[in-house]
Amino acid sequence: MLRALVHFHKHKIAHADIRLDNFLYHSEEDAIVLCDFTCSRPFGQDNPSATSPTESLGVNGPSQTVSDSTDRFALASVMFELETGTKPDLTLVNNNPKLPVVETGNRILDLVIYGAWRANYESTMDMLRDIESLPDPSGSETGSDLQITAIESLQTQVDDWRRMRVQEHGNFSTGQPLVSRCLSLTDVST
Repeated sequence: MLRALVHFHKHKIAHADIRLDNFLYHSEEDAIVLCDFTCSRPFGQDNPSATSPTESLGVNGPSQTVSDSTDRFALASVMFELETGTKPDLTLVNNNPKLPVVETGNRILDLVIYGAWRANYESTMDMLRDIESLPDPSGSETGSDLQITAIESLQTQVDDWRRMRVQEHGNFSTGQPLVSRCLSLTDVST
C-alpha cells in the first residue's frame, strides 16, 4: 500500500481518497492494488474531505489542502481499521485531532499509526521504512505469513461486498439481474 503512495508522492500527487474500499486484491499478481483515482490531485489543491472544526474528521484529516501528509493520515486510519476491525473515531477538539487509543499488539506499529496521524513523518518513504522494519510476528524472514493473512482478510472483504451487491442488485455481468431491481428501475404504473 505504501509503495503505491511513495510513487504518487514522488510526482507531487495525492490520492486523496485512501480508504479500505479503495484497495483491491489482484489474485494473478498476488498483490494489493490501489484503485479509484477520481479524487487524486496535485499537492496543495483543496482537500475533498475537509470538514469544519465541529465535525468528525474526513478521511484525509484536518488539512484544508491535500499533500503526502493527508494520504499518510488516511492510510494510518486504514491500518487502524485492518488491525482492530473498526474504523477510528477521529474528531476535532479545539481545532486539534482527537485520536483513539491504538493497541495493535505491536508497539512499533502503534507508533507508526500515531506518527502518521500526527504528521510526524517527513515523507511517505520514511513511513515505509518504519513499516518494513517491523519484525515478522511469525518469526520468518520473509513475512509471508503476515502477507497471506492480510490478503485473505482483504479477499474476504471483497467477496462479502460482491455477495452484498449481487443480493441487492443482481448479477448484470451474467445477464441475470434481480426482477425486483429491474422493476424498480422502470415505471410499471403506466
